[in-house]
Amino acid sequence: MRKLTRIVLIIAILFLVLTNFYCKSGNDKQTKSIYESLKLNIGEEFPYKEFLDSSGALTKIDYSKNELTIIDFWFKNCPPCIEEMKKFEKLAAGKKVVILSVSINSFKEWKNALTDTSDKLRFLKNSVPNWYHYMMKSDADPRLNNPVSFDVMQSLTKDLGVAFFPAYFVLDKSGKIVERPESAVEYLQKL
Repeated sequence: MRKLTRIVLIIAILFLVLTNFYCKSGNDKQTKSIYESLKLNIGEEFPYKEFLDSSGALTKIDYSKNELTIIDFWFKNCPPCIEEMKKFEKLAAGKKVVILSVSINSFKEWKNALTDTSDKLRFLKNSVPNWYHYMMKSDADPRLNNPVSFDVMQSLTKDLGVAFFPAYFVLDKSGKIVERPESAVEYLQKL
């Protein structure tokens, strides 16, 4: 019986070792893919020039008014998105950069986030002179009540190779993508 227990234990340990190796290999490939996506579109013109404001009006963005513009694609139920955004107010103060946080949520979901009084999202109500909130225009039927618009996700993936959120794009005055940082917080800290 002891011999059988040892054999089972050895097999279990080998299984764990092999599984751990396989998972790490998969994670390395996934991590590499994510970092590769951050190299896409550098030097290209940013394809989006209009977003919806909180009243639902289409707003044309003039990137030439700012030295640098950081586009921050996010959604309400994205913990890394929220954690980064909580630091924007302090980090953007006094810097010659404009942050456009662009929600990919449905309009209803986004409006609820902007008016949320919970501790999680209260910071979105703060008025910061160089931080604006917009959302992507969607053709999705609002009766579907989807929290994230499928057509917006499809567009971001196709047009910009967005593979994860938050997704950041740093634009120069001409509206060209000069960088795709993994973290806007780290990028702002370096400015």
